Amino acid sequence: MNPVDVAELLESLDVQTALLIFRTLPKDLAVEVFAHFSVEQQRELVSLVTDKELKHYSR
Repeated sequence: MNPVDVAELLESLDVQTALLIFRTLPKDLAVEVFAHFSVEQQRELVSLVTDKELKHYSR
């Protein structure tokens, strides 16, 4: 999966659906996808995830 394509697909969805799918991605892919989100999308997702999830992706 190309991270850019995944990011574009997720950005086309409502944020709740995008988050559900994002949570299913392997950690390495999720980190790359997140880097390709717009700043607005990054902020929305960060505001919806738990602190535990943020720690998981920052390792």
